[in-house]
Amino acid sequence: MANATKEQKQKKYASVELNYERTEAIKISKKFAEETRKNWL
Repeated sequence: MANATKEQKQKKYASVELNYERTEAIKISKKFAEETRKNWL
């Protein structure tokens, strides 16, 4: 039973990290898009 709980916690943390990385990637790509737009104008 303890092993199952440990596994669930690891999965939970993994998904949290994934969401964080995705959010950061979106921020970076938005920033990059804005910079590109400025350069084109």
